[in-house]
Amino acid sequence: MSFQEKYSSMHHIDSINYFLSFNNSKYFKFKYSKLKKIISLGYISDYKFYEKKIEADEIRKKLLSTGAKYIIGLFDQGSVKNQMWEIGHDTSRVSYKFLLKKIIDDKNFGLIIKPKKPKFLKDKLGDVYNLLVEAKKTGRCIVFDDHAKHHSKNFEDIPAKVAMASDLTIHDTLAAGTAGLESALIGTRS
Repeated sequence: MSFQEKYSSMHHIDSINYFLSFNNSKYFKFKYSKLKKIISLGYISDYKFYEKKIEADEIRKKLLSTGAKYIIGLFDQGSVKNQMWEIGHDTSRVSYKFLLKKIIDDKNFGLIIKPKKPKFLKDKLGDVYNLLVEAKKTGRCIVFDDHAKHHSKNFEDIPAKVAMASDLTIHDTLAAGTAGLESALIGTRS
């Protein structure tokens, strides 16, 4: 489930009877809609925030102990080889390159990276992956690069954990804004 500001028929909301949501957007049904009710529940994953607080505090202390004064969290929402319809690897590499050089060159900054699909990070970054390795050697760059055994995603390190350890988070695309939303919910600017 990802946060979206508006409901739309293209998300098949009109083909179901009840829709569970965590936003309060108004939706106007089509004439032949089967939708009876939208039930707003609030953010359904906020119960996970408390259990990740200790881990976030440890990560923050670790980065601050390296001399970093400001910690940036990056939510990498993924990219594709063919950028015709979605953000492409080339565009994503530009962002990574900028941030990684900033970490390497400026000891005031620490960086926590949460890729959406860490299994594919090395292929996605291409030559920029060498900068990632160099940034990690500074001790001021942490990457959540573990992933589920049979999946490309990391389900353990939630965006709120990154946000709790950061002063500011960057959500690289708002195609689905759940990571940025989690950051805002715990009080970190995104």
